[in-house]
Amino acid sequence: MSHAQPIPDRDADLLMFSPRENDPFPLECLPPVMRVIVVSVCESVLVPAALAGPSALACHAASLGAGLAMPTKPGSDRFTHGNLYFIAAAPSGSGKGETYRILASPLEKWAEEEHERWQKKVRPQALAQLEVIRLKLEKARKPEEKADLIRQRDEQELLLSPPCLLAGEFTSAALVPRIQTAPGHALACFAPESREMVKILLGIFREGQSDDALLIVGHTVETYRRMRKGGAGKFDGDCHTLKPCLSLLWLAQPDQIRHIAERDDLTSGGFSARTPMFDTGTDCVEIPEIQIPLDKVAMAEWSSLIAANLKSHRERRRKEGPALVKVAPEVFELMRLFENCSRRMRNFKGPWPALIPMLSRWADTAWRIALNLHVALHGEDAISRPVSGETARDAITLSQWLARQTLALHLDRQERVDTDKLAKLSGAIRSLLGKGIPPSLSELKKRHNFSGDEVERLVRLFPKTLRIKEERTGARGPETRLVEILGASPPDGGR
Repeated sequence: MSHAQPIPDRDADLLMFSPRENDPFPLECLPPVMRVIVVSVCESVLVPAALAGPSALACHAASLGAGLAMPTKPGSDRFTHGNLYFIAAAPSGSGKGETYRILASPLEKWAEEEHERWQKKVRPQALAQLEVIRLKLEKARKPEEKADLIRQRDEQELLLSPPCLLAGEFTSAALVPRIQTAPGHALACFAPESREMVKILLGIFREGQSDDALLIVGHTVETYRRMRKGGAGKFDGDCHTLKPCLSLLWLAQPDQIRHIAERDDLTSGGFSARTPMFDTGTDCVEIPEIQIPLDKVAMAEWSSLIAANLKSHRERRRKEGPALVKVAPEVFELMRLFENCSRRMRNFKGPWPALIPMLSRWADTAWRIALNLHVALHGEDAISRPVSGETARDAITLSQWLARQTLALHLDRQERVDTDKLAKLSGAIRSLLGKGIPPSLSELKKRHNFSGDEVERLVRLFPKTLRIKEERTGARGPETRLVEILGASPPDGGR
């Protein structure tokens, strides 16, 4: 199996992460059970692996919940879970809904069974316990006895809400109580048609402020505290304290994913860096005369894998907390080399200075993918076996593919922004010339608020459209850096 190897060279880094014309999803990196179901979905639903592959990874991540973790540095207490975030774009009617229905069906089935169990057993028992606790509270006199009974009451009251494995449309405020009832505070935020979720993320209920704080915390599995409002919108002093472990899969229209990419606050705040976003290249393919049905054996094995994860790993957090998966020494070295690639890119800045925040999480994504590949490969034996170097290489290759697709999306947006800035700069230069003022860097800064760094960046991006020349004022005067417009302008060869 061939892998993209992390090489300590700047040109190699650029080659590794730069978007490519023909860049198929690396199916060969998936474990057998996952690979076979992805191939079957592609053949039966007529969708590319770029849609089915990440969707399968996200469903698998949701089945692990917060039940497993693994160290990311030798001898360190830093751990990562297997939860993953993906936002994938495909046009309406291209099969994304059917792809989701097939791959997420084992999760949906588990959720239905858990709800039925809660309705028939857990809720009645909780109501009975609450009545017992109420009677004891009426008789309690000691403060410590009352405090213990109140704690028991709060625990039982949580059981009155149905358990939640999958969350569809939600705001952060609506998501908090669902997380509280999920084992290990682990929840799958899945939407096969995510238009409403994108609107919420972009701040439709928050006066345009992005609603991403809980999603960011849920990705890194950090403590989240939120004061609860009482009557008249006032804070009543109660505080939700959670440590959510969220997985996210949104299947979106191409225009929706572009709206996310255009939000600088989502990039600088960390959501976009944590969330690979990409266009799957899915088309509405014509139905062939001979149609291939979904492989029943592949579906049964996929369902069995997800069910085993839910039972053995996700539910573990309910009683014992996360189990730690061992990592072979070779894995740490491979991941170190890969992370250094992205660090060099961030220091170098290269052709993508505005996308520096996007470069910080690729190694983290590789770690998370590695844990999923390891469990999908070894099932219930995943805890007793160390993650291998081969699994790490597969995870790095998948992370590199996701990075390239994500950069392609953001670079497309960045190109539109840069072209717009070029037009404004060209207008500013012509305005100065029309007033008889030399278009120097200082005048562009003073009169049009174009910084010298920004002008120089645009000159580098559009060498056929702009250039900087130095002219001396008088025989002994200082040199002045002037910006000159050349003949070509985008899209006719300005870059």
